[in-house]
Amino acid sequence: MRTIDSTGEFVKLVDVLGGKTISLDGTDGMINPLEVNAVAVREKVDDLGKNVQEIDEVTSFNQHKHKLSTFYGLMNPDAKAKDKQLFRIVIDQFYKDIGLWSADPDKQTNITNLNPEDYPTFSELLQYLRELVYEDQSFKNVRPNISEDRLKQYQSIELTLQDIISSNGAMFDGHTTIENFKQYPIINFSIRQLNAMGTKLKRHNYLT
Repeated sequence: MRTIDSTGEFVKLVDVLGGKTISLDGTDGMINPLEVNAVAVREKVDDLGKNVQEIDEVTSFNQHKHKLSTFYGLMNPDAKAKDKQLFRIVIDQFYKDIGLWSADPDKQTNITNLNPEDYPTFSELLQYLRELVYEDQSFKNVRPNISEDRLKQYQSIELTLQDIISSNGAMFDGHTTIENFKQYPIINFSIRQLNAMGTKLKRHNYLT
């Protein structure tokens, strides 16, 4: 169970019930938005003929990409539907190229519940995007196969990632540092300290 606490009124109750309160301003540690959570399950019949549940890796990853594109729209309010589509495509290819996902269903491995250090960060995503768009490390010479319209979309993504890293890196750019938080029966997300921050940051943290 997850709760959103804007005043701190649930802290004592959650503690009594064996839960954990996490402040979403980053003071209690970081939850990496690029970490893929197991949010979908499916039923299967095991060798004994019993119905059991297992993590649906494909659906979990697809929902993760949509969550990130929603996040992108919050951080870049000018982004149109086609810009979010391109962002999802970049995310999909990024996870494939770093070996966390595969286009071949027979080669797909578990992408959920890995160690925090196994997941990428926004700094790594920014570097990947730049290598996708530019020919060299100067990040000025654009690859000749990229059209002018597509370049504008890529550069918009690049600028948004730069803003995330430079303005909110302590909150978003890094590996998850809150240990075993998924094992608690109740997670109480405190947004009390976020009230002084921008609305888009609060909305994004609701998606974490």
